[in-house]
Amino acid sequence: MARRNQARIEGTLEEWNDSRGFGWIVGQNLRLFAHIRDFSSRHIRPKSGMRVSCILSRDAQGRKCAGKIRIERQRDPSRPMPILDVLLLPPLLVLPLASIWLVSGSPWIGLAWISMASLMCWKIHGIDKQVAGKDGATRISENNLHGIELLGGWPGGLMAQVYLRHKSKKKSYQKNFWTIVGLWQIAAMAVALVVPG
Repeated sequence: MARRNQARIEGTLEEWNDSRGFGWIVGQNLRLFAHIRDFSSRHIRPKSGMRVSCILSRDAQGRKCAGKIRIERQRDPSRPMPILDVLLLPPLLVLPLASIWLVSGSPWIGLAWISMASLMCWKIHGIDKQVAGKDGATRISENNLHGIELLGGWPGGLMAQVYLRHKSKKKSYQKNFWTIVGLWQIAAMAVALVVPG
């Protein structure tokens, strides 16, 4: 059993066997057995070379192993974080939220709708990324992803592209995604012009 209040151990996931769901965490002069069941995230599939952290635990036989494994944010200098996309999100939300406020008479309806749709979009992006690259796995179609974005989940889709690095480099997907964002802005402007304040 894992002890409480233990400091986390940082290391690198090595010799990961995806079909059997185990590998080794190497770092801080330790080499710890790591099993898929001990990973806290189910949205990102473990891979060799990933930066991870864990606590020191013991298995049923009393041997040292990794517990409460967390996949840390991966740093890749060749793929810088698209900070511009993050900075664009707040201004892109102003018009849609304002237009829904004008129509509904409440600022909370638009915020709740977009938040729920975005959360759903984020989760579906995470599920699709998790199964990506696995032989025989059923992927979530891009049409379904775009459908949720069109229904208001595009902010969650944008954050998934930034933080999960999912669909962030596929040009055809990016074209359709930003078309959806543009349609939301145009529709919001049309509502603002038509509906009296």
